[in-house]
Amino acid sequence: MHIQAATDAHFKAGQLLSEALEMFKKDSRPAKDWIEWANTACQVRKAQAYNLVKIYNDFGEVSEFKGCSMRVLNLLVHASKEVFSKIEEEAKDLAIKGKLTTKAVNALLATAKPATIKQVSVPALPTIKDKSDPITKVMKDTIKDTASSTTNSDTASSNAASNLSPNTGSETDTENQLDKLIKQNVKLLKKISELESKLAEKAAPKKEVANTVYLPQFEANKPNLVLGIEETATASKINERYRTMAIIFNAKTCPKGAKALKAAKDAMIKALKLK
Repeated sequence: MHIQAATDAHFKAGQLLSEALEMFKKDSRPAKDWIEWANTACQVRKAQAYNLVKIYNDFGEVSEFKGCSMRVLNLLVHASKEVFSKIEEEAKDLAIKGKLTTKAVNALLATAKPATIKQVSVPALPTIKDKSDPITKVMKDTIKDTASSTTNSDTASSNAASNLSPNTGSETDTENQLDKLIKQNVKLLKKISELESKLAEKAAPKKEVANTVYLPQFEANKPNLVLGIEETATASKINERYRTMAIIFNAKTCPKGAKALKAAKDAMIKALKLK
């Protein structure tokens, strides 16, 4: 259950990072800005941010792999397209049965490419037509960092994606490892919530203050004319008319109209009480 929750959380993080990257591209901002933002917003470093994006893009919408651990998906995502195409169907079948472990993945990879296969190969550089694009340079740097980096002790405590490193040891997590995974998952879910809020705020289109026509009658010097009713209207009629018009001419769609209607209604109700 904890492994499934962690996988779902990483998929969600990958989705949000992917959406954020597209937004930065549309704004013609360099990838380094996105990397700095990802590091600040959810404490995910450059290589890990791209890794989460790639795992989500490759497996996030593939139902068969949604129950797999991140270690398994990390092995699969770094396999070449040629190798993955050979083992894809068998991997899906094992995943459905709940038997797609790191040991099973390594066995499939060894069968597909026994001569040169390694646990994790350097990811291929994504195709970008414009080689001068700053995103291309950053992604090249990312690949170099991924190829040369080793497991750091601070990685597990400083970011939510640390458990992506493959583990060739025992498939059974110890109690301490499970507690550590749960704590990482809690931190990641908190960061995802903050990231969702920031993305929603950035992506939300700015609403127009007023988009309803301002009627000439709102400038009338008599309140009944503003409301468009008889001067002798009863209190219930006045309130009914006001509520009907206020739905259309409210403070968000027509601020001046809403103000005029409220003033007219209050004036007519006050005049009735004085009679």
